[in-house]
Amino acid sequence: MGGAVFRRTLGDSWRGILGWGLALAALAFIVISFYPTISMFPELSNIIESMPPFMKAMVGDIEDFTSPEGFLATKLFTSMPIILAVYGIISGVAAVAGEENRGTMDLLMSAPVARWRVILEKFAAFVVSVLGILAIMYVGVVVGVLVTAEIETPPGRLLEATLNLVPITLTFGAFTFFLSAALPSRMPAGPIAAAVVVATYAIYLFGELSSVVASVQWISPFYYYGNSTLIDGVVWGKVVVLVVVSAVLVLLSMVSFERRDLTV
Repeated sequence: MGGAVFRRTLGDSWRGILGWGLALAALAFIVISFYPTISMFPELSNIIESMPPFMKAMVGDIEDFTSPEGFLATKLFTSMPIILAVYGIISGVAAVAGEENRGTMDLLMSAPVARWRVILEKFAAFVVSVLGILAIMYVGVVVGVLVTAEIETPPGRLLEATLNLVPITLTFGAFTFFLSAALPSRMPAGPIAAAVVVATYAIYLFGELSSVVASVQWISPFYYYGNSTLIDGVVWGKVVVLVVVSAVLVLLSMVSFERRDLTV
């Protein structure tokens, strides 16, 4: 029976992996195709530099917007965490609340598998799903760069920036897993998780305007995500924070699911 939940969950997810992956690959390709036009206006970097702090925060701390790496960082890798957070929320809600809504929870619980293992295997399937989506997206990024003569960023750096999306996606996914496993009702997990994404993103942005908000920026997962990986490389300390938070949330999910009264 070992791994059965993992295999079933992953089998149920393949359409989502393919759909999300192709959508993000197409989005990446389209965004990259605009770079030749943007590179013709180097003065855009000065315009961004003159923006209010919170608007500059929305594109990240990028010195040269019109450089290939600066463009990719601001126009592609800044928005991806928010898009992938949506996938994390959908997957987290489906882990428990989705089973209850479909009426399949009783069938799942009748199998000889511990509750904690159900959560662990479902989250493992979620991790593989995220990697699958990003693998497809990476193909779109590489193809877009290859057909754009003005961009010469090495594939290795592009892979590094793409994989840097994994920790923050897992964090929001793990948080939704926890809500789905812990809350007594099947309904609130998704809306609460979505509200947390919006709130933590706002905290990250407005931390540039208020010293009070800046003092709590550390609670936002977006604070630990670096969209400038193509320029500065991976900040491993921040990656570790997101990975540890995700692991703790998964552990709490397993404990909560063990204690929860299920609706079947």
